[in-house]
Amino acid sequence: MIELTTEADVINLIGFETPLKFEFISDGIFTFKTVIPNVKDGIVFYEIEFFSNPDKSLDFFAYDTFSNFLLKYQIHTVSAINELTNTKTEIYFKTYE
Repeated sequence: MIELTTEADVINLIGFETPLKFEFISDGIFTFKTVIPNVKDGIVFYEIEFFSNPDKSLDFFAYDTFSNFLLKYQIHTVSAINELTNTKTEIYFKTYE
C-alpha cells in the first residue's frame, strides 16, 4: 500500500469528483468513505477524515463529492480499507495547529 505525503497526492488518489458517503462524526472530525472502490489491488475503499470547526455547523449532504469538502474542510487522515483481506491501513495523516 502506498503512503501519501501531500494533499495533492490525496486528491490524485481519491479523484476530485469521487462521491463520498457519510460514516460518522466525533470530536470535530467527521468521516466519509468512497462509494466506488478502487479495484486495482483488490476491492479497496478509502476512508477520509476531515477536521471541522466546532464553532460552525457542518454543511454537507449524506452523499457528496470529494471536491465539495476540499473547499470547506481540512483533510486529517486517509485510510485504505481492503474488503478482500479485511484490513485498514492509514496512508495519509496531517495535524493542524
